Amino acid sequence: MSRLLIRLLGPLLLMTALISQADQRIIELKDGSRIQASIILLSNGVYTIRSDALGQIKLDESQVEAIYSAGSSNKPAAPTDLSLENIQSTILGDQSLMGSILNLQDDPDVRAVLNDPEVMNAVRRMDLELLRNHPKIKRLMNNSKVKEIQYKVN
Repeated sequence: MSRLLIRLLGPLLLMTALISQADQRIIELKDGSRIQASIILLSNGVYTIRSDALGQIKLDESQVEAIYSAGSSNKPAAPTDLSLENIQSTILGDQSLMGSILNLQDDPDVRAVLNDPEVMNAVRRMDLELLRNHPKIKRLMNNSKVKEIQYKVN
């Protein structure tokens, strides 16, 4: 049961992490260049980003070295690994985190999202634009239990 819940909630936690970080990010490319942009979508290994300087562009994930929080200083914050595998690995390796997630299975905000086919299809497609504006996701992102889990995962 717990692994099934992780399989369901893992992508959802990834989406909420991406959405909460979808404002301005610093994307460091393997060639050393950096782009300040919002991540719009990650699909089939391709990031769609929106930058004030470059507009909307697509980047293959193989070009990306790291993604950082955009801050006021020139030095970026520590990189964030937002891969589903990393999130699932972090969750499975932390009993306290596992307990927190298992406690979510009956949370009404989580149930509302998991039972909504439109939202779950958007999660599978990693459609950040739709999810960012969906009222159920907004409510979920403001859920104190989910915020606590996001903090532990990141």
